[in-house]
Amino acid sequence: MTTDATLTGKGHTTIPKEIRDSLNMKAGDRMTFTLIHDASADFADCLIGIRNKRLGCRATLSFNAKAAKLNGFLAT
Repeated sequence: MTTDATLTGKGHTTIPKEIRDSLNMKAGDRMTFTLIHDASADFADCLIGIRNKRLGCRATLSFNAKAAKLNGFLAT
């Protein structure tokens, strides 16, 4: 799924409804933003790794060789 959002002058944006619904987000939910400096891995892999870490996983397995080089990832 790909969708666009606009950043306001105050740094605000609205997460599109399709994204909120797919993530089961509700008003008051908190989010964490993490800047990924290693652009060699797919953004989705980075998000999955961050989510798994927050859920207490020690590592995330990946078929993506580039993602497997990231901290907290293992190659399958």
